[in-house]
Amino acid sequence: MVTGSEMTGFAQVFGLDEGRTAKSYSVDELEIRVDGRPTVNVLTPGEQPELLLRFVNQSDTRIARQPCGGDPLGDAGQAGRRVSPDVVRLEMPQGASSESIALDLPGKAKQEITVRPRIPATYGGYALVVEIEGQGRRFVASLVRVVAPDAGRVQFPTYALDETWPEFMNENVFVLFQKLGIKGARMGASFTPPSAPNFQAETAKFGQYIEWADRHDVTAMLTWTTGPRRCRWGGRGRGSTTKASCSTRKTTGLGYRGTTRSSADGPS
Repeated sequence: MVTGSEMTGFAQVFGLDEGRTAKSYSVDELEIRVDGRPTVNVLTPGEQPELLLRFVNQSDTRIARQPCGGDPLGDAGQAGRRVSPDVVRLEMPQGASSESIALDLPGKAKQEITVRPRIPATYGGYALVVEIEGQGRRFVASLVRVVAPDAGRVQFPTYALDETWPEFMNENVFVLFQKLGIKGARMGASFTPPSAPNFQAETAKFGQYIEWADRHDVTAMLTWTTGPRRCRWGGRGRGSTTKASCSTRKTTGLGYRGTTRSSADGPS
């Protein structure tokens, strides 16, 4: 899978092709909030974002300009045609409630700026691109306007996704699931013996994941094949319907109470 600037046509679509990409500065999204609460780059109807951006002057020369949006950006619309969506200007289009952005960066300095772009109500994806006159452009962030998901828990969701890698896990993973209406997640749940030195840490981490899932209406399906191998297979190899001698445990906080079924159990 290819993402970001490695996607085919990325530079051309966002006006970041050779000669227009800034080399003197960089900009990164540090945080996004809606109504004062940290969230993800997914907006339901009526929501408007507040983004904290960090500008870094990569050069030795002072940069003190007004950032602004560039030309309308191309966007892949329906198959076989191209559309030109609205450009969301970082200095705010007319009617927004925020003032223009002042940028003053001495050489090698950093500056954090809060921007409040007004994202249209039309469903779909949006890109924020900053351009500083005489310095070039930088891609800032992407956002998506989605329909409001159904609220509440679902015991047996018809659609689920895996959790991300442990080093990237945080509560916003489940916030994303909730805002996209994804009601189920497959999570690894390794068995750690109480005598193990990392027992307390692993138990606390697992408990935190379950708490996040419960808070954001995500039903967890636990996969018991991670961590130390504690199962004895019946000898017919991977994909066998022979049940492993793994025990399951009762789990709460998943939107319902019940015994979590081991993925090693095979078809019932």
